[in-house]
Amino acid sequence: MAGAPDEQYGREFMACIVSKPGERCMQNELRSFCWNELGAYKTPRSFRIVDARPKGPSARRSG
Repeated sequence: MAGAPDEQYGREFMACIVSKPGERCMQNELRSFCWNELGAYKTPRSFRIVDARPKGPSARRSG
């Protein structure tokens, strides 16, 4: 999960999805799954399909 700008609340949750090689993710399917499993208030407002997980400054570094 990551934060995305929101005019009303300041920040909203956005889910970053990394799909398995050869598989496709559809945003409407993700939204429906989250709505049914998590409920309306926990369902991210937006989804972003990415090649790799986003890394922030607190991400562990191997080495």
